[in-house]
Amino acid sequence: MNLKSTLDNLNQAATAMEASEINSSNENNKHDNSRLTKSKKVKWSSDSELLLLAFLDLRIEDVNQLKKRGFTANKVKRKLWNDASMMLNYEFSAKQCAIKWKNIKLYSKKNS
Repeated sequence: MNLKSTLDNLNQAATAMEASEINSSNENNKHDNSRLTKSKKVKWSSDSELLLLAFLDLRIEDVNQLKKRGFTANKVKRKLWNDASMMLNYEFSAKQCAIKWKNIKLYSKKNS
């Protein structure tokens, strides 16, 4: 997958996310997989990683909220990771997206 198709996928996912925000909260909770207790080990492709990073770049304000604590921050976190999972066509769960982001940050700190 090249960069152009990656960006096309990201644009399609953004359009899908906008459409899903119109749906009721019950509809959105169908795919709320952030409460999974165990997450199976998955292999992330470089394209999937790039899509996740591009998505997080678009949602930089929400990413900055990840450092905060409390009820409002938890709502932002849950929505952010569910949206990331949806953007990746539910190939990865919300929890897997959160873990991947944590590992990317850890790896970048370790190698800088």
